[in-house]
Amino acid sequence: MNLTCLVTALAAESRPLIDHFQLKGVDAGALKLYRGDDILLLETGIGKLAAASALSALFERERGVRQVFNIGIAGGRAPFGQWYLAASVEDAGSGRRTYPHLPPLRTTKGIPALAVRTLDRPSDDYAEDALFDMELAGIAHAALRHLDTSALHALKVVSDNPESDMASVDRERVTALVASGLEIVTALIEWMRSIDHVDVEDRRLIEQWLTEADHRMHLSTYQFRWLRRIIERHVALHGTVPDLDALMAPDRHANGSTDRRQPGGSGAVRHASAKSATKARLAALEQALDAATASGLSA
Repeated sequence: MNLTCLVTALAAESRPLIDHFQLKGVDAGALKLYRGDDILLLETGIGKLAAASALSALFERERGVRQVFNIGIAGGRAPFGQWYLAASVEDAGSGRRTYPHLPPLRTTKGIPALAVRTLDRPSDDYAEDALFDMELAGIAHAALRHLDTSALHALKVVSDNPESDMASVDRERVTALVASGLEIVTALIEWMRSIDHVDVEDRRLIEQWLTEADHRMHLSTYQFRWLRRIIERHVALHGTVPDLDALMAPDRHANGSTDRRQPGGSGAVRHASAKSATKARLAALEQALDAATASGLSA
């Protein structure tokens, strides 16, 4: 399933999105999660650590997430109520910088792009060249462990600036600000889905292939997502999924070793051996698929 995950920090940001996309709350343990047919909304709470933790937990739960889209308020010297795409996100604590994907101008309806700086605590020492928030760097950190930057997007609306400070920000104002951007949010979600070029039949084949590969190799969530990207690339080039039996053949394992499991031994040893075998299979699989890709490109 191709899921778009909207990520917010506050209930006041979530409410207009929940109503507009007709999302329903789901029982997801500690996660505050809402679901529609092909949209999730994750409300993380305030701060980059809370955002990273919640999104990481979501990825463990939902393997179908293909895009992450942060929507929320930010402070800056920009005009109150102005929407901006995040041209970059900088973690003010570490200095780490990430560049979310920017959609084409025809999709953004003239919305400008600006850097976002994620702070550890609120500040009204606004910068000229950036917006301030408290979550986007954490969202980016968690998302990019599973997706590439083409699947990370962020849209911010200015809630406070030197003329309208943080003290004036309340739930009603935040909800009204987010509601003012529903048209562009909808347009961007439609665009995100339009760039996923895998058709329905290919998607079915890919999901079946991945399910079987997971059954054989007991993949981690990270390995499963990595393998999905590799297989989608293969299908785009060759028009079909690769032969899993051939790729899983013993002579393809790393170092030419076969998958002969040793009897006995402790559970920990057997577990370590299984993990090692999976890594070897994946390394061999990547080499085989890269070779097939190179062959297709040179044909």
